[in-house]
Amino acid sequence: MMGFSSIGEKKSPLTKNSNLRFIIWASFNHLLLFLFSYYFLLLIFFFWQTEKISAVSVTPSTNLPVEGTSVNLTCEASGPVFTRNWMKDGSELTPTDNMTLSDNNRVLTFNTVNRKDSGEYFCQISNPISSDGAKYIMIVNYGPEKVQIKGPNKINVKGTLKLICSAESTPTARFTWFLNGTEIPSTSAEYIKEEVELSDSGNYTCQAWNNITERTSSSAVHGLTVTVSNVSVTSSSTDLVEFSGSVSLSCSASGSSLSFLWLNGSSEVTASDRVQLTDGGSSLTIITVTRFDQGPFRCSVSNPVSTGTSDPVNLSISYKLNALYLESFHRVNVNFLCSLYI
Repeated sequence: MMGFSSIGEKKSPLTKNSNLRFIIWASFNHLLLFLFSYYFLLLIFFFWQTEKISAVSVTPSTNLPVEGTSVNLTCEASGPVFTRNWMKDGSELTPTDNMTLSDNNRVLTFNTVNRKDSGEYFCQISNPISSDGAKYIMIVNYGPEKVQIKGPNKINVKGTLKLICSAESTPTARFTWFLNGTEIPSTSAEYIKEEVELSDSGNYTCQAWNNITERTSSSAVHGLTVTVSNVSVTSSSTDLVEFSGSVSLSCSASGSSLSFLWLNGSSEVTASDRVQLTDGGSSLTIITVTRFDQGPFRCSVSNPVSTGTSDPVNLSISYKLNALYLESFHRVNVNFLCSLYI
């Protein structure tokens, strides 16, 4: 009959190819699903079996590193380690010519450690399931260096002396003080002396000592001079007769490294047959005084940092007048009676 297809109608080749492609596509998807499931199960198994990172530590080869020596920092941990990374003071560590990383970054070596290597070192360890880290603060010991004394170079008698010694050192240096090569009682950075005496003048040095590096260093010499003060003159006699007596003047002063100069009025007194200067110039002796030795005498005392002058001292010298057959004795600053014989 017309309008009905035959039951035994054959399929076209196009239909067969479509079915084949569908079968291949379905099989490929099943294979991908199988592989994904397989690797996913393997990954779960791996993570399940992998131990977490724990007990991270950074251990130094020495707890007291000294500048100029070799130091190792070793980073260890429990658990499988995949990566190790080092940081210094919060930033990624950049190795220099002075340092090397070895054994998969497990060991950080400082070939010759220096003070700039001081700081906080952090080791970060990771594996696929965990991450942990540990830090170590390294303090490099060095010095002492650049030892110096600060303080006055001159001071008055009975003043208070304060000298300060400084040095570049880690840890802080200990100090020993010396005056003119002899140790004086002080072990701190400051040397304080109240009521300064003449014996406190001279050359000061301080010696710095580092108990970790076991090194010592000394400062340059610091000179201290006690300033001139209290200059005075005493006389063996102030009542003299011309051509028949001698007189000694003695000058005293407080201060160190003193030099003495005598003045008669405004003229310097120098040694001669009749004038003697002794005791380093502090004593002046006039033999067979004359009316021109009345003064005023002054003693000028100086040292490298100061000068002082005494009050004037006048001598009273009696002398004989012969003019017009006049005989009398004249005293300076004293009224006298003159008699004339005819």
